[in-house]
Amino acid sequence: KVYLSLGSNLGDKIKNLQSAINLIDTSIGDVLSISNVYKTKSEGFIGGDFFNCCISNEILLITFIEVFCTLRPCFKSAMNP
Repeated sequence: KVYLSLGSNLGDKIKNLQSAINLIDTSIGDVLSISNVYKTKSEGFIGGDFFNCCISNEILLITFIEVFCTLRPCFKSAMNP
């Protein structure tokens, strides 16, 4: 079992979290549980508040790495607007 922490501070934060959960569920493996969503202040940079949650599922590490590398341009774009 693997636990992943997800967060978004851009755009429609709830929609972004749901899209990430859906992608993980369909591309990596069944999402077994989802925590409540929590709002936290950004730290270390000026930015909007984050919406965060955790999920659990059973995945292979290599599958997670492949999906992360696919999404990495989105992360880089978000970090350097």
